[in-house]
Amino acid sequence: MSVAVKPVYKDLPFLVAPYHSDEHSILRPKSPEYCPENFLNTDKCQNKSKGWRPRKCGPGFPLSVWCCLKHRRFFTIYPPGWGPYDRAAILDVAPDGSDFNSGEDKIEALNDSILSAAIDAAFDKKWPEEARSDEYDKGVFKTQKRHISGILKLLGIAPDVTEKRREIVTATLGIPLTTLHKTAEMIRDGPKSWRENGLQIMALLKTMQPTSRHSASFQILGSSAFFWGQPCHCP
Repeated sequence: MSVAVKPVYKDLPFLVAPYHSDEHSILRPKSPEYCPENFLNTDKCQNKSKGWRPRKCGPGFPLSVWCCLKHRRFFTIYPPGWGPYDRAAILDVAPDGSDFNSGEDKIEALNDSILSAAIDAAFDKKWPEEARSDEYDKGVFKTQKRHISGILKLLGIAPDVTEKRREIVTATLGIPLTTLHKTAEMIRDGPKSWRENGLQIMALLKTMQPTSRHSASFQILGSSAFFWGQPCHCP
Protein backbone atom coordinates (compact mmCIF):
# COMPACT_ATOMS: atom_id res chain seq x y z
CA MET A 1 0.00 0.00 0.00
CA SER A 2 1.06 3.56 -0.41
CA VAL A 3 0.97 6.02 2.48
CA ALA A 4 -0.06 8.81 0.16
CA VAL A 5 -3.66 9.79 -0.55
CA LYS A 6 -4.64 8.70 -4.07
CA PRO A 7 -8.25 8.81 -5.34
CA VAL A 8 -7.95 5.36 -6.97
CA TYR A 9 -7.31 3.81 -3.55
CA LYS A 10 -9.50 5.58 -1.06
CA ASP A 11 -12.95 4.63 -2.39
CA LEU A 12 -12.19 0.99 -3.21
CA PRO A 13 -13.26 -1.60 -0.58
CA PHE A 14 -11.34 -4.87 -0.80
CA LEU A 15 -11.52 -8.37 0.63
CA VAL A 16 -8.74 -9.77 2.89
CA ALA A 17 -8.52 -13.45 3.87
CA PRO A 18 -5.86 -15.94 4.98
CA TYR A 19 -4.25 -18.09 2.28
CA HIS A 20 -3.49 -21.70 3.22
CA SER A 21 -1.59 -24.36 1.32
CA ASP A 22 -3.83 -27.09 -0.18
CA GLU A 23 -2.96 -30.73 -0.94
CA HIS A 24 -1.11 -29.59 -4.06
CA SER A 25 0.89 -26.98 -2.12
CA ILE A 26 -1.07 -24.17 -3.79
CA LEU A 27 -1.88 -21.18 -1.62
CA ARG A 28 -5.58 -20.44 -1.73
CA PRO A 29 -8.25 -18.79 0.47
CA LYS A 30 -11.55 -20.30 1.58
CA SER A 31 -14.56 -19.64 -0.61
CA PRO A 32 -15.90 -16.20 0.41
CA GLU A 33 -19.50 -15.85 1.51
CA TYR A 34 -19.64 -12.15 0.64
CA CYS A 35 -18.18 -9.78 -1.92
CA PRO A 36 -16.81 -6.32 -1.02
CA GLU A 37 -20.04 -4.75 -2.32
CA ASN A 38 -22.15 -6.63 0.22
CA PHE A 39 -19.76 -7.33 3.10
CA LEU A 40 -21.74 -5.60 5.87
CA ASN A 41 -25.10 -7.11 4.92
CA THR A 42 -26.57 -10.40 6.13
CA ASP A 43 -27.61 -11.84 2.76
CA LYS A 44 -24.89 -14.09 1.37
CA CYS A 45 -23.54 -13.51 -2.12
CA GLN A 46 -23.33 -15.96 -5.01
CA ASN A 47 -19.58 -16.08 -5.53
CA LYS A 48 -17.84 -18.12 -8.19
CA SER A 49 -14.10 -18.66 -8.58
CA LYS A 50 -12.75 -17.14 -11.80
CA GLY A 51 -9.12 -18.26 -11.59
CA TRP A 52 -5.90 -16.55 -10.59
CA ARG A 53 -4.25 -13.20 -11.11
CA PRO A 54 -0.45 -13.16 -11.26
CA ARG A 55 1.32 -10.20 -9.67
CA LYS A 56 4.53 -8.56 -10.90
CA CYS A 57 5.00 -7.26 -7.38
CA GLY A 58 3.30 -7.96 -4.09
CA PRO A 59 3.00 -11.10 -1.97
CA GLY A 60 4.91 -13.30 -4.44
CA PHE A 61 2.14 -15.72 -5.46
CA PRO A 62 -1.00 -15.56 -7.67
CA LEU A 63 -4.12 -14.12 -6.05
CA SER A 64 -7.56 -15.69 -6.18
CA VAL A 65 -10.14 -13.90 -8.36
CA TRP A 66 -13.88 -14.28 -7.87
CA CYS A 67 -17.11 -13.04 -9.38
CA CYS A 68 -20.23 -12.21 -7.40
CA LEU A 69 -23.16 -13.24 -9.61
CA LYS A 70 -25.62 -11.43 -7.36
CA HIS A 71 -23.91 -8.04 -7.56
CA ARG A 72 -22.19 -8.56 -10.92
CA ARG A 73 -18.81 -7.70 -9.55
CA PHE A 74 -15.36 -9.21 -10.02
CA PHE A 75 -13.02 -9.00 -7.04
CA THR A 76 -9.64 -10.22 -5.82
CA ILE A 77 -9.00 -11.76 -2.41
CA TYR A 78 -5.86 -10.28 -0.85
CA PRO A 79 -3.76 -12.02 1.82
CA PRO A 80 -3.35 -10.36 5.24
CA GLY A 81 -1.34 -7.15 5.08
CA TRP A 82 -1.97 -6.57 1.36
CA GLY A 83 -4.44 -4.64 -0.75
CA PRO A 84 -5.04 -3.21 -4.25
CA TYR A 85 -2.00 -1.87 -6.13
CA ASP A 86 0.40 -2.76 -3.31
CA ARG A 87 4.14 -2.90 -3.92
CA ALA A 88 4.88 -3.58 -0.25
CA ALA A 89 2.90 -5.06 2.62
CA ILE A 90 1.79 -2.96 5.54
CA LEU A 91 3.47 -5.57 7.77
CA ASP A 92 5.55 -8.56 6.67
CA VAL A 93 3.29 -11.45 7.69
CA ALA A 94 2.82 -14.97 6.36
CA PRO A 95 0.02 -15.70 3.82
CA ASP A 96 -2.14 -17.14 6.60
CA GLY A 97 -1.70 -13.97 8.68
CA SER A 98 0.75 -15.37 11.23
CA ASP A 99 4.17 -13.91 12.01
CA PHE A 100 6.43 -14.68 9.07
CA ASN A 101 9.69 -14.64 11.00
CA SER A 102 8.78 -14.72 14.67
CA GLY A 103 12.42 -14.85 15.78
CA GLU A 104 13.45 -11.69 13.96
CA ASP A 105 13.65 -8.24 15.43
CA LYS A 106 10.25 -6.78 14.61
CA ILE A 107 11.67 -3.40 13.58
CA GLU A 108 14.10 -5.02 11.13
CA ALA A 109 11.22 -7.03 9.66
CA LEU A 110 9.39 -3.78 8.86
CA ASN A 111 11.96 -3.08 6.15
CA ASP A 112 9.78 -5.15 3.82
CA SER A 113 6.70 -3.07 4.61
CA ILE A 114 5.30 0.34 3.73
CA LEU A 115 6.98 1.61 6.90
CA SER A 116 10.42 1.00 5.37
CA ALA A 117 10.80 4.65 4.35
CA ALA A 118 10.86 5.66 8.03
CA ILE A 119 12.97 2.69 9.15
CA ASP A 120 15.59 3.45 6.48
CA ALA A 121 15.58 7.11 7.53
CA ALA A 122 16.16 6.13 11.16
CA PHE A 123 19.27 4.22 10.06
CA ASP A 124 20.37 7.23 7.97
CA LYS A 125 19.66 5.36 4.73
CA LYS A 126 18.63 7.87 2.10
CA TRP A 127 16.86 6.66 -1.03
CA PRO A 128 18.47 7.73 -4.35
CA GLU A 129 17.68 11.14 -5.80
CA GLU A 130 16.86 9.60 -9.19
CA ALA A 131 15.31 6.29 -10.20
CA ARG A 132 17.78 3.57 -11.11
CA SER A 133 17.58 -0.08 -12.11
CA ASP A 134 19.95 -1.63 -9.55
CA GLU A 135 19.14 -3.24 -6.22
CA TYR A 136 17.48 -0.12 -4.72
CA ASP A 137 13.91 -0.54 -5.93
CA LYS A 138 11.91 1.09 -3.12
CA GLY A 139 11.73 4.49 -4.76
CA VAL A 140 13.48 7.83 -4.84
CA PHE A 141 14.20 10.28 -2.03
CA LYS A 142 11.15 12.39 -2.89
CA THR A 143 8.99 9.28 -2.44
CA GLN A 144 10.73 8.43 0.83
CA LYS A 145 9.96 11.88 2.27
CA ARG A 146 6.33 11.67 1.10
CA HIS A 147 5.91 8.26 2.71
CA ILE A 148 7.43 9.47 5.98
CA SER A 149 4.91 12.32 6.04
CA GLY A 150 2.13 9.81 5.42
CA ILE A 151 3.35 7.51 8.21
CA LEU A 152 3.32 10.45 10.65
CA LYS A 153 -0.35 10.98 9.80
CA LEU A 154 -1.09 7.24 9.87
CA LEU A 155 0.26 6.93 13.42
CA GLY A 156 -1.33 10.15 14.63
CA ILE A 157 1.97 11.91 15.40
CA ALA A 158 2.00 14.55 12.69
CA PRO A 159 1.77 17.88 14.57
CA ASP A 160 -1.27 18.99 12.56
CA VAL A 161 -3.47 15.88 13.00
CA THR A 162 -6.67 16.23 14.99
CA GLU A 163 -7.28 14.99 18.50
CA LYS A 164 -9.91 12.64 17.09
CA ARG A 165 -7.29 11.06 14.84
CA ARG A 166 -5.00 10.38 17.80
CA GLU A 167 -7.90 8.86 19.72
CA ILE A 168 -8.55 6.52 16.78
CA VAL A 169 -4.87 5.44 16.79
CA THR A 170 -4.97 4.86 20.55
CA ALA A 171 -8.14 2.78 20.30
CA THR A 172 -6.82 0.78 17.33
CA LEU A 173 -3.19 0.15 18.29
CA GLY A 174 -3.30 0.56 22.05
CA ILE A 175 -0.63 3.27 22.11
CA PRO A 176 -1.31 5.64 25.04
CA LEU A 177 -2.67 9.02 23.99
CA THR A 178 -0.03 10.76 26.11
CA THR A 179 2.71 8.97 24.12
CA LEU A 180 1.25 10.21 20.84
CA HIS A 181 1.05 13.78 22.19
CA LYS A 182 4.63 13.67 23.44
CA THR A 183 5.96 12.28 20.15
CA ALA A 184 4.03 14.86 18.11
CA GLU A 185 5.46 17.66 20.30
CA MET A 186 9.01 16.38 19.80
CA ILE A 187 8.46 16.31 16.04
CA ARG A 188 6.97 19.81 16.10
CA ASP A 189 9.68 21.35 18.29
CA GLY A 190 12.68 19.24 17.22
CA PRO A 191 14.93 19.34 14.14
CA LYS A 192 12.94 19.38 10.91
CA SER A 193 14.62 16.57 9.01
CA TRP A 194 13.58 13.32 7.36
CA ARG A 195 16.05 11.38 9.51
CA GLU A 196 14.75 12.79 12.81
CA ASN A 197 11.19 12.00 11.78
CA GLY A 198 12.32 8.45 10.99
CA LEU A 199 13.88 8.13 14.43
CA GLN A 200 10.68 9.30 16.14
CA ILE A 201 8.59 6.85 14.12
CA MET A 202 10.93 3.95 14.92
CA ALA A 203 10.91 4.84 18.63
CA LEU A 204 7.11 4.77 18.64
CA LEU A 205 7.00 1.43 16.78
CA LYS A 206 9.40 -0.07 19.33
CA THR A 207 6.93 0.66 22.10
CA MET A 208 4.42 -1.65 20.45
CA GLN A 209 6.74 -4.15 18.65
CA PRO A 210 4.44 -4.65 15.62
CA THR A 211 3.39 -8.25 15.00
CA SER A 212 0.90 -10.06 12.79
CA ARG A 213 -1.99 -9.10 15.08
CA HIS A 214 -1.44 -5.46 14.10
CA SER A 215 -1.78 -6.13 10.37
CA ALA A 216 -5.55 -5.63 10.24
CA SER A 217 -5.29 -2.68 12.64
CA PHE A 218 -2.89 -0.84 10.36
CA GLN A 219 -5.16 -1.51 7.38
CA ILE A 220 -8.10 -0.03 9.28
CA LEU A 221 -6.00 3.00 10.28
CA GLY A 222 -4.96 3.59 6.69
CA SER A 223 -8.56 3.43 5.55
CA SER A 224 -9.64 5.93 8.21
CA ALA A 225 -6.89 8.28 6.99
CA PHE A 226 -8.10 7.86 3.37
CA PHE A 227 -4.88 6.25 2.14
CA TRP A 228 -6.84 3.29 0.75
CA GLY A 229 -10.32 1.80 0.77
CA GLN A 230 -12.19 -0.11 3.46
CA PRO A 231 -10.63 -3.54 4.17
CA CYS A 232 -13.18 -6.35 4.59
CA HIS A 233 -11.57 -9.10 6.68
CA CYS A 234 -12.73 -12.69 6.31
CA PRO A 235 -11.90 -15.42 8.88
